[in-house]
Amino acid sequence: MFKFDPQHRRHVEGWNIVYYDAEDGIGLTADEYIEVGFDFQINDMYEQAIRAYQRAIDLGSKKAMTSLGLLYEILERYEEAYRCFLEAALYDEYGAVRHLARFYKDGIYVDENEKKSQQLKDYAKDIRTINH
Repeated sequence: MFKFDPQHRRHVEGWNIVYYDAEDGIGLTADEYIEVGFDFQINDMYEQAIRAYQRAIDLGSKKAMTSLGLLYEILERYEEAYRCFLEAALYDEYGAVRHLARFYKDGIYVDENEKKSQQLKDYAKDIRTINH
C-alpha cells in the first residue's frame, strides 16, 4: 500500500520552485534547497543548481556557499569557487576552509603556497574540534 510521504512532496515542490524560478510558497529550509541543488547538480542542470544553492545562501546557509563553490569548481569557474570558499571560511565553515587549503596546495586560482595550505588545514582541524 502506498504511504504518502510529505517530505518527498516538499522536495518535488522545491524542485519545481527552483526549476521555474518561482516564489517559494511553502517555506523551504536552506537544507532543503541544498538537497534540491544537489539533485540538479547530479543531473547536469547547473544553472538550476546555482539558483537552488543561492536560495539557501539567501537563507543564511554557509554550507550552501561551500556547495556552490564546489559546483563552480566543477564548471572551472575558479575565481567564483575561491570567493565562495573564502566567504564561507570567514564564518568558520569547515568544508570551505578545507577546500581553500586545497586551492593553495594545488595552486588553483591562487599561487601555490604549501605553508598557507597547512595553516588552513590546521585551522580546519581546530574548527572541527570546537564544533564536535
